[in-house]
Amino acid sequence: VILRAGRSSQAGVVVIAEGVTATAHTDLEVDAGERGQVNLTAPVALLAARHLKIQSDVWVTGTGVTQLSADADGNNDGTASLKLGRLITLPRNVTNGTLL
Repeated sequence: VILRAGRSSQAGVVVIAEGVTATAHTDLEVDAGERGQVNLTAPVALLAARHLKIQSDVWVTGTGVTQLSADADGNNDGTASLKLGRLITLPRNVTNGTLL
């Protein structure tokens, strides 16, 4: 499953709203283009049974849990990847959390 906005050399925006869970039974790729961004409003979850690939900068807003998960089926055959040079930006008021 690919969630895409824009083309690889263009800027797009992928918006995933509060309370949404996107689940793929195989790979899940999120791509907003080379200069685009992915906007997540917590609580939100991106779950891939195998590989989770994030190709663009990610901005998280809102409160609650933001879950980015590879190998969601738990059979040890998945990976999570963030494209080189990309950032995940969290809200300023985040006081604790876990990055796995």
